[in-house]
Amino acid sequence: MRTFTRISSRQPCRLYLTHHPSQISPANLVSLSGTARPVKESKALKTGRGFTTIAPASDAQAQRRWPNSLLTLAIETSCDDTCVAVLEKERTEAPFGATPRARLLFEERVTADNRAYGGIHPLAASESHMVALAPLVQKATACLPSGKPDFVSATRGPGMGSSLASGLSVAKGLAVAWQVPLVGVHHMQAHALTPRLVEALDAAKTAAAAASTSSAATPTTPTTPTTPPLVSFPYLSFLVSGGHTMLVHSRALNDHRILASAANIAVGDLLDKCARAILPRGFIAAAEASAGRSLPYGAILEAFAFEGQDTETYSGYRYPRQRCDEMAPFESGHGWRLEAPLSSGVLRHALRFDFSGLNGAVIKAAGGDPHMVPGGPGRVPKVPKSTGPPAGPKIPLPESERRLLARGTMQLAFEHLASRLLLALKTGAGGGGGEGRDAPPTCLVVSGGVASNQFLRYILRSALEVHRYGHLPVVAPPPSLCTDNAAMIAWAGMEMYEAGWQSDLTMLPIRKWSMDADAEDGGILGPDGWVQKRVQWRNKKRYPLS
Repeated sequence: MRTFTRISSRQPCRLYLTHHPSQISPANLVSLSGTARPVKESKALKTGRGFTTIAPASDAQAQRRWPNSLLTLAIETSCDDTCVAVLEKERTEAPFGATPRARLLFEERVTADNRAYGGIHPLAASESHMVALAPLVQKATACLPSGKPDFVSATRGPGMGSSLASGLSVAKGLAVAWQVPLVGVHHMQAHALTPRLVEALDAAKTAAAAASTSSAATPTTPTTPTTPPLVSFPYLSFLVSGGHTMLVHSRALNDHRILASAANIAVGDLLDKCARAILPRGFIAAAEASAGRSLPYGAILEAFAFEGQDTETYSGYRYPRQRCDEMAPFESGHGWRLEAPLSSGVLRHALRFDFSGLNGAVIKAAGGDPHMVPGGPGRVPKVPKSTGPPAGPKIPLPESERRLLARGTMQLAFEHLASRLLLALKTGAGGGGGEGRDAPPTCLVVSGGVASNQFLRYILRSALEVHRYGHLPVVAPPPSLCTDNAAMIAWAGMEMYEAGWQSDLTMLPIRKWSMDADAEDGGILGPDGWVQKRVQWRNKKRYPLS
């Protein structure tokens, strides 16, 4: 059995509780399949500019609204993805103590074509939002089971300013036109809450199946299982993407404490830069041509590193048991080596991440430059005239060594993440003090674009098992919900709205916005623009889902 099952774009959403191979069994592999409709590829928007739709369309126009629910239309434009979703969530009543239920009525994503730039370009992203957002909203409104949603959700920050403004402006216009509230969502909070969304999607599917097979079901019969949700506060969150690397102690919806963060570049940015230096010439272009769209370089690097390799046990990999082995360099046996991040000096036991040294070492070993064509010869360094002429271009590494370098890069980067997780657990920084908000974490959430990397999940699970934290479940969304998407914005907006939080129409996008309530900006509730109101439900009766 594979430790981490890949999910195709034509399968329902699934959330996986990951285990070390020695612990895998049908009993402890949790699959939460949650979409309320089959996922299918939608046609690309005909923009004539190379933008392609990479997320599913919906056929929910004929679906009727649940009797006791909240409905939101959500927009996500924090970077180069233009995302729109429609989410419906049923009210959860305390006596049942169950996982809330939700269904996605629409979800699509359009990604800017950045292939000509070798990475995300702000102008290309802004143009993509201007071209794609209005058609997506038009399609989403056709999927509303009622004339309008109860409120509109949109990413307020953090992210690229121009991209955020594109989505927020449209969201404000919709809120005014429909005369409904607006909720400005924190992008990283949404990532941290995504596994809760997937659980709710799964609960709705399970309840609907039970209602359809039970002849005793009546309009007032509760059909929700009483099993409590797996992802409940407090829990630890690894939020890993191209712009963020954070280990967060999530105590409550708006109470988060950042335990460790990247001092320089994020782990996703590291993988992208290293991919440009490691991958053979033309490999990225071939992969993107095959997919017909831009692809994250980190995802291409993972596929290249483990092509033809055993990804069930990753060739028997086990996380180091001793601290000295954690800090050991990666020896290639070919004349080059990679030092583990923060493996020496006063910061070797610090709760922080630092990938700058690893980034430089990888580029040097590959003989490349992150701004050059992938797989090309290394740049000839300038030397003083007194030392003689330059020796000429460096001979590129053979493909076998490049694959080894790719595996070594990911291994050291992910072990660095795991080492700080273990440090937080051992020092009690991640909870476990036994007093109120310092209660032990219920699970470890791994979310963000890099969370789709199967090797990362494997290393984190192995680290917890080896160091006697195997009781802590590791949960991650399916790959389609690890990357930026509007479904997570809809869910975060839903949780904020239910808690009584709405946004003023005068709010502005926020390029840098901390999650930490103790941060200088006050965290999620720190910026101006929040309005606290009590939620009014449509009615108080509870019905089975159909």
